[in-house]
Amino acid sequence: MRLRELLAQPQHLPTVPALVQSLIDSFSREDVALGEISRLISTDPGLSAKLLRLANSAYFRAAGGIGNVNDALKMLGVKMARNLVIGSGLAAAFKVAPGMDVQQFWRYGLITACVARWLAGQARQDSELGFMVGLLHGIGQFTMRAAMPEEMIRIDAGVHPIDARRALVERETLGFDHAEVGAELARLWRFPEAIAEGIASVPRPLELRPVSPVAAVVHLAAWRARAEVFGDAQEKLAAGYPDTVATSLQITKGWMPALIRNGESGTGPTRAMPEVAELTAGLDEMLNCS
Repeated sequence: MRLRELLAQPQHLPTVPALVQSLIDSFSREDVALGEISRLISTDPGLSAKLLRLANSAYFRAAGGIGNVNDALKMLGVKMARNLVIGSGLAAAFKVAPGMDVQQFWRYGLITACVARWLAGQARQDSELGFMVGLLHGIGQFTMRAAMPEEMIRIDAGVHPIDARRALVERETLGFDHAEVGAELARLWRFPEAIAEGIASVPRPLELRPVSPVAAVVHLAAWRARAEVFGDAQEKLAAGYPDTVATSLQITKGWMPALIRNGESGTGPTRAMPEVAELTAGLDEMLNCS
């Protein structure tokens, strides 16, 4: 099956909840008002309650002081609040994928998103763009698994769904990869082109043109997320480090002190990243589909 044929099968192209689609559409307007976003979110009691729990999580250190959607938006900012609600809505909508541990997949995506948000700040890139691309960069697998479950399960036998080599093996086997499919889904859902292009470039951020800085940020963040999910030892962590991608962002090894060996310099403009547990504290509520 070719990419064009896959995308021509509407039964395998997932749809997003109406509220999530409305929030995605708001990306196209720079002047979108806080009150408008607040009214949209408030139409869904479940997602409203989830946003309040997220706003009061350890991540934002609000200490339970956020009691309504409007206050949550003021504290979080429209962009971050919108990202959280979109992420929660998509995680709730896409809960089944043949052959894949969906909970592990979304946990990996959430860690990638949070690390990307932090790294983007270090690289002077758009932190909220990094968060959204990080969260969605693997979402094309849902459509591929719905349309071609047997082919995907055969690929699973040789390479894990979140392995760094996954996209390459998919391209060699199928002629396209989940990043390309994810980018087309983002366009179908009317996400900004910067998000679609970022998703498409994550597996090979320095190869495709134009080079996407957000894809480089997410590529680096995904490396850290895999290590967290798989529990990699320090030696394996260092061996797989995407050094050329980090260098392109002018991020030194100082962000991950475990990478620094005897004789190497950990100095530079990049400070050490907080522990993953601190970066994601409380945000696992996004993955709660209840």
